[in-house]
Amino acid sequence: MGILLNTGSGAFGGVTYVNVGTRPRAITTTDFNNDGKPDLAVANSNSNTVSILLGNGNGGFGLTATLTTGSAPFAITTGDFNNDGKKDVAIANSNSNNISVFIGSGSGSFGPAQLTGTGVMPSGILTADFNGDGNLDLVTANSNGDNLAIILGAGNGSFGGPAYFPTSTQPNSITWGDYNLDGKPDLAVTNYGANSVSVLSEMGPADLARLPVSTSGAARRLL
Repeated sequence: MGILLNTGSGAFGGVTYVNVGTRPRAITTTDFNNDGKPDLAVANSNSNTVSILLGNGNGGFGLTATLTTGSAPFAITTGDFNNDGKKDVAIANSNSNNISVFIGSGSGSFGPAQLTGTGVMPSGILTADFNGDGNLDLVTANSNGDNLAIILGAGNGSFGGPAYFPTSTQPNSITWGDYNLDGKPDLAVTNYGANSVSVLSEMGPADLARLPVSTSGAARRLL
């Protein structure tokens, strides 16, 4: 993994490399140990692990934990899933068709994996509160299922079963925003096999309606 620090003028300094697992595929940033410094989590698709790297605030990172996931972790997100003020991690495991949830201690260590079912070949994952209960929920883009799975959180680190919403072919990556300005999180997903984007608007608790949007060219990732 490479780190490039911004000089403040639109340029970046030389790259610094940090060793992680095999074939790192996804990365996210948050503060895992509540020291005010950004840390990193990297999903390693071939070694079936997540590397937790704590930042020193000077642009350096040290590997502090290696978490064992399901098969082929393709996407990663973070949030406070048990409402204790500490950051947790959720990973979409593409080959084992599930999610690994790790509850953070607030010091950079994590509890054992809790597995949650999802659809076929989850390739994207994100966190939001979809039913307005104040607890974070999960959504995955299931590439071989041609759907999204909404998985509601209980607020104690556990999650319910998935509810499926159809997309077009091979949904791959997800982002969310309030696209119709009704105060509820909506979803946009890239459909890799259909060269399109599907926008799903929340109509009520865990009830999404499709708003079709077309693009040209193969859409692979949304940020």
